[in-house]
Amino acid sequence: MARDRPCLLLVPAVCTHRTDTTVACHSNLGEHGKAGARKADDCYSTWGCAACHAWLDQGPAPARQKRFAFMSGHARQVLAWRQIATDPTEPERFRRAAGRALAHLNATPLEAA
Repeated sequence: MARDRPCLLLVPAVCTHRTDTTVACHSNLGEHGKAGARKADDCYSTWGCAACHAWLDQGPAPARQKRFAFMSGHARQVLAWRQIATDPTEPERFRRAAGRALAHLNATPLEAA
């Protein structure tokens, strides 16, 4: 679902805004299920360009700065999922996936609340 979507991490002085490199960037926080080689669940991801994704996973920035960037991006991701879940022009599989992520986060679209 991330392909060709906008970067939502938007790391200052890092982000290229290239939609052709967008991927789902998973949280690196233990509270989101990250542990060793285990990735966080997909509902704890946000779209990010390749540059922001590399910064999040391998960059030398302090953990606090990375946490802030991820959580800010994730808030934008929830808004994007809400839009996708209720947009009849989006593919059904994307609407279902967005709805599942929102349900897991207890962040269902406002119309369904």
